[in-house]
Amino acid sequence: SEFNVLVDTNGPVIIDLPQAVNAAANNSAQAMFTRDVNNMRRYYGEFAPSLLKTQYAKEIWALFEEASLTPNTTLSGEFEDSTEAADVDA
Repeated sequence: SEFNVLVDTNGPVIIDLPQAVNAAANNSAQAMFTRDVNNMRRYYGEFAPSLLKTQYAKEIWALFEEASLTPNTTLSGEFEDSTEAADVDA
C-alpha cells in the first residue's frame, strides 16, 4: 500500500514486503504483483491523474520475465499488449 512507500529526492523506497513471494514458484505471483502495483497507481493517480493511464505492472513484469529488470532500469509506464494469438496446439 501507499503507507509502505517512502519518497524523497532520491525516489521511492519500499519499506515493507509482507507478501514477498518467489515468483518462479508461485502461480499467483503475477496477479498479486499486478494488484499491488495497480492499487498504488490508483492511490497516487488521485494526486497525479496522468498515472492512471500507465501500465507499470505489465511493463515491470515483462522486463522481469525477460531477465532485463535491474535496479537501474528506467521505466516508462508504457506497455503494448501482444496481439499475437497463442499457439495452444504446440
